Amino acid sequence: ARRSILAYTGAVCFATAALSSVSTFVAPGAPALRGHAVALRAEGESSGQSSALVKVTEENKIAMTGIIGGVVGLLVGGVWVGAGLFAAGAYLAKKDDSDLSKALKGIAAGGLEALNFGAYVNDKYSVT
Repeated sequence: ARRSILAYTGAVCFATAALSSVSTFVAPGAPALRGHAVALRAEGESSGQSSALVKVTEENKIAMTGIIGGVVGLLVGGVWVGAGLFAAGAYLAKKDDSDLSKALKGIAAGGLEALNFGAYVNDKYSVT
């Protein structure tokens, strides 16, 4: 019971650290929000920019592959397995000539698309 509590606490800490470093996925030149200024637009008006929370680029796919591997390893085998799968996932995703690399990047792209869809639904329906 104590080991499962420690594993759960570790998973929560890892997820919090991963989510707090979302700036890893921010595109260069993205505007930073400062203060409490809010730009108001009419409902039908579009800003013309992508509403994606995370752009699906090669670098973001590699980073997401490592994060997915780390979280799965953390939940299945603990801290050391999580760290090992994080490193292995990131290393294998960087190889361009491998079918495994393409598969991992495809899974990571799906994860990024799911994240972007969740952000879209949140913005559309004001969930939070």
